[in-house]
Amino acid sequence: TTHERKVEDHSTRMFAKVDPWNNCLATLVSNEYGMGHCPHAVGAAWPIVYSRLNSLFPLVDPTTMISEYRASSLLRSGTSSKKPASEKDLHMQLWQNYVILACAVAQKDVIPTLRCSSPDPASSPESTSSDKPENKQNGTTASGLFHLIVPLLKCEVSDMRDTIVNGLGYTNPAVFKDLVEELVPYLKEAVERKQENVKRRRKKDIIRVQL
Repeated sequence: TTHERKVEDHSTRMFAKVDPWNNCLATLVSNEYGMGHCPHAVGAAWPIVYSRLNSLFPLVDPTTMISEYRASSLLRSGTSSKKPASEKDLHMQLWQNYVILACAVAQKDVIPTLRCSSPDPASSPESTSSDKPENKQNGTTASGLFHLIVPLLKCEVSDMRDTIVNGLGYTNPAVFKDLVEELVPYLKEAVERKQENVKRRRKKDIIRVQL
């Protein structure tokens, strides 16, 4: 539809590539380096980054981004001047950082609470109430991470899709099974053949490209 094309055009595609710092950080915590030589340090980082990722999500929620774009397009004049980086752009950059790091250090099981120092006391393991039973059931696990971010592969905003694809590309091999299990419904949808309208076919083409 016209609206969907406008949303695509509005995306900057600045997240199509991973910046060198994120690439360096993801490599540093990989099996070859951090995961192999300092597993406890990487394990301690996992619940912190997972907590921050969840806290940031409401600020980059695609439904909010699309609504804001609709509002801005109504208020925008006919000029095509370039807008400076907005608060939303800064949130998206931070979101990409967290997605890549979370995928790289994701652990299959819930990590027991470890006492550690964090720049943000509110995000340290001892302040996230991870000792509660309900947190242990739905909490800091790779399946919980993938359940949050994999559906965003179908997002209308290309910057969000690019971010998720890049993040999943750094997934810790130990949790590949959890990732594939979350992807199964999308794989089935992508190969399903049936009569569909143009809008439905376009959405299916998008998910195929991301997969």
